[in-house]
Amino acid sequence: EEHYQADVNVPQMSAGDENGSQELQDNVAKINANIQSYTDQFVEEFKQSMEENGEGYEGLNISYDVVTDNDKLYSIKVSALQTAGDAVETNRYYHLDKTTGTELTLSNLFRSGSDYTAISDEIRKQMKEQMEEDDSNRYFLDEEDFPEWNFRQIRENQNFYINSDGKLVIAFGEAEVAPASMGCPEFVIPTEVIQDMLNPGLALIQ
Repeated sequence: EEHYQADVNVPQMSAGDENGSQELQDNVAKINANIQSYTDQFVEEFKQSMEENGEGYEGLNISYDVVTDNDKLYSIKVSALQTAGDAVETNRYYHLDKTTGTELTLSNLFRSGSDYTAISDEIRKQMKEQMEEDDSNRYFLDEEDFPEWNFRQIRENQNFYINSDGKLVIAFGEAEVAPASMGCPEFVIPTEVIQDMLNPGLALIQ
């Protein structure tokens, strides 16, 4: 269609050679299915919008980046950029623990029964520091007109990744904890903040 353009690149993880464990192959297949389902949602929304609003202008770009690839962890970020006047970016991260052959989730990183209060407190601290340093920074912390916007706690399925320095990074989507003009905020969590919570069976965070 003249007014609609889509560029969709869907990543697929590989379990390596066929000698890999069945658990590894099953978990890789599960991650790939989740990625496909996630990206299919955007494609279907795009197709539906094209049928219903054929005279408009709209774009969809789905791409991916390898965030981490070392001897312990493989992580990719899948990004969907939707344009229809304004542009909205949505990201999701997927992680494969190479040491166990399983999908890594945020809860796996910590001891059983841990909550995320320390992480959320650290994020609020960094938000306040950033706003004090630069007036153009704004986060939803003390919104009186829309208190439901205020950031209180990260979600159990919060987006995250482990950066090249071995630090936990908590990632948010557009307009999730700040105005859309702030993009997709990320916060590096100092290891000392979460040291006592870390799962002793994993050595992914330094």
